[in-house]
This record gives sequence, structure tokens and C-alpha cells, in this order.
Amino acid sequence: MMHFDALTVLLFIEFTVICLLVAIIFFFKSRKHRLLYKKALREIMIFKSFLPTYGQIGPSGGKEAQKKEAASTSIAISDTRSVEYQKEKDLLNAKAVGLEKQLQEKTKCLADLGQKYAVLEKEYSVLYGKHFDGKGKAT
Repeated sequence: MMHFDALTVLLFIEFTVICLLVAIIFFFKSRKHRLLYKKALREIMIFKSFLPTYGQIGPSGGKEAQKKEAASTSIAISDTRSVEYQKEKDLLNAKAVGLEKQLQEKTKCLADLGQKYAVLEKEYSVLYGKHFDGKGKAT
């Protein structure tokens, strides 16, 4: 009969708990990845449903028609991408203009605060000068 001391039993229990936690973490991560994979697969299927079939020979016939269809499809896809890119570019330009206006407003406010500070500093020096009679003593 084998004899186990308390330290061995505790180490075995800790090892079992750690393995259980790792298994649970992997289970939830695999569920998340499986859902992402299914979503991507659905999007690919939807995208493929919009593309024309290339295996069939149409009325114009053969490889020439397939090449023309492939070229028109790639042009259509590149056109949509360029339209999306242009929209994003316009949006970023609008944001940049807005941020530039905000920067100008803040710069103007900062200049106004600087002028107000200079005026207050002059007033303080005048008041401070009147308070003392010039000998360092308060009146």
C-alpha cells in the first residue's frame, strides 16, 4: 500500500485545480473563436453568393466571357473599396477641419488669458508699490 503525505496531496489538488481552470479558459476561448469562425464563414458565403459563377459557360461562351466577368467583378469590388476609402478620407478631412477650428479658438483664448494676466500683473505691481512707502515698511 502506498503512503501519501499531506504535501503530496495538496500539490495534487492544486495541480488538478489549475488544470481545471485552464480547461475552462480554453473551452470559453474556443467558443469565442468558433463563433468568430462561423461569422466569417457566413460572410464569405454571402460574398460568394454575390459573385457570378465561373464554372458555367454563358451565352457568350468560354474563357473570354469568364475573364471579362472576373475583370468586371474586380473592377466593381475595387470601385466600392475606392468609394469607401473616399468616404473615410472625406470624414477624416472634416474632422481635421473641425479640430483645426478648435485649435484656433483655444489659441485665441490662450492669447486673451495672456493679455489679461499681463494687465493683472501691472495692476498688482501698482498696488504693491502703493502699499509700501519705498523703505520696505508697510504704511
